[in-house]
Amino acid sequence: MLLLITACTSIDVESPYLAARPYQQFAAKADAWLIQSQQASGLLPYYFQPSTTSADSKNYRLGQLIAAERIARLAKDRSRAKVASGEQIRGMATSWPELSGGTGGTPKNQASLGEHALWLRVLLLRPDSTTQRKQVERQAASLRNSFNPQRGFPEKLSPDVVGSRFMQRYFTGQAALALFEHGDAMANAESLEIAGAALNWLATHYRASDKNNFHPTLVPWHALTIAAQYELNNASPHLNTLFAMSDQLIDLQSEPEFPGRFFTEKAPNFGRPNVVRDALSTLTLMASLDIAIDLGDRNGRKNTVKRFGWHWITFGRSNMITAR
Repeated sequence: MLLLITACTSIDVESPYLAARPYQQFAAKADAWLIQSQQASGLLPYYFQPSTTSADSKNYRLGQLIAAERIARLAKDRSRAKVASGEQIRGMATSWPELSGGTGGTPKNQASLGEHALWLRVLLLRPDSTTQRKQVERQAASLRNSFNPQRGFPEKLSPDVVGSRFMQRYFTGQAALALFEHGDAMANAESLEIAGAALNWLATHYRASDKNNFHPTLVPWHALTIAAQYELNNASPHLNTLFAMSDQLIDLQSEPEFPGRFFTEKAPNFGRPNVVRDALSTLTLMASLDIAIDLGDRNGRKNTVKRFGWHWITFGRSNMITAR
């Protein structure tokens, strides 16, 4: 739920290929829900059940961090969001001190590389003091220092090991995206270089042309990182990979009546469908659409990506009705 709401608010409603009014309505409801649901701890509920108006008591750092990034962006223009963002950041820092610690803590509560990366994305939007700016630089440096050109990123900053290739790929996209954003915000060439090297590492070890490398859970952060590189440089050597992954996501959409669900019974290794993956996959397709429009269809991909547009409107409307 938290990720779905966040996804609804992250869309460019000015896209000429989509009806803007529904997006504005979804975004307004989603932003209001995010802020109004804030708990006394400053954290947001991960899952809300409309039929019983109750929130799940458990928490999920990934969802909290993605929502925090959205609220921090809203805080730039809205005073109420600024207050909510500050409370949420303090709540996360109190609940999960390991996010900023880099190393240490028990194996059970230690933050993953991806969580460190998402925390950096949040901190970049709220460098309100010299202390916070120093924390941003420490966080970015720990990510940069963990990358090895041959081995890639580890799963955690300490110990520097890879226990799951799957999770390594997942976190690599998050870390590279955070470093692109840090390099852009802080004019840090080293962060930009490491982020680009991480994309090259993914391209070398997991070629998009090999269908065995496709998994819908792994696509979004990888794709959004390529989109970030394109936005920064007006170019990326990985656009073919971005469009190939987007095409595969479109082909995975399971039902004409519910096109926002990225799932197929024919690939049980993809796991059951879930809101987290659906929301992030939707953002991936929107990023692909934006780039296809910008390219002016030079690569013949715009129509392929465009065909998803109305699917998202249907998906967003149906889920926002459920979320009220």
